[in-house]
Amino acid sequence: MKRVFYCFLLAGLLFATQAASAQLSLGFVGVFNLPNLTIDADGFGSTKGSTGFGGGIVAQYKLSENVSVAIQPTYLSNKGADLGGLGIVDELLDELVDLDFSADIKISTIEIPILIKYYFSDYSARPYLVAGPSIGFISTAELNAQISGTIPAFGIEPATDLELAESLDLKDELSSVDISFLLGLGVDVPMGSSRYFMDVKYGFGLSNLIADGDGSMKSKGLRISAGARFPFGSSNQGLLTRTESVCP
Repeated sequence: MKRVFYCFLLAGLLFATQAASAQLSLGFVGVFNLPNLTIDADGFGSTKGSTGFGGGIVAQYKLSENVSVAIQPTYLSNKGADLGGLGIVDELLDELVDLDFSADIKISTIEIPILIKYYFSDYSARPYLVAGPSIGFISTAELNAQISGTIPAFGIEPATDLELAESLDLKDELSSVDISFLLGLGVDVPMGSSRYFMDVKYGFGLSNLIADGDGSMKSKGLRISAGARFPFGSSNQGLLTRTESVCP
């Protein structure tokens, strides 16, 4: 009786693991990021888009023929922006002396997007809609400022070329978590037993990055991702052999 029970237990375990592994794939992803920031705070002017890169891993589980869920832990090198200048400071430098002032904010994060993919067709190359939240944990945050140009002659002092650069750590001034929502389109293409994918997503920042709430700073930007997935656990030969030996 115990042998029969053990036989059914192993057979059930084999069926469950084979069914689950057939739906699961693991892989890697690379990201080209075009971030920007929406800033509403005293002393800040308009912002311009920046660039960044990232990479990580992907685990995707097939829920049905058309729907899958994917988790993509990813490191992003930059979710900041080019500030151009700092509002009134930049204007005063232009009026008083012939100096150019520029600044940028660089924010690196560890992102954990939880994405739903809806596939539109049953062909081998399958376009899909992707959407879902992303939780970002801020790793580093810096404000980099540069001043360059010429200080005009004054009295007996000759004109002087000036070039200064300074960095300020902003991590303690910002929230430690950045929550955003991603929405985009992509395509999934098979190659042997693996599948290669590429998608374009836009991220909408939902949380205020300024820790004390004095003003508002939210992330946004375009992400272009590409990667590959491989079937996981397609073979359970060891368990199958054990089952056959117990249940001939």
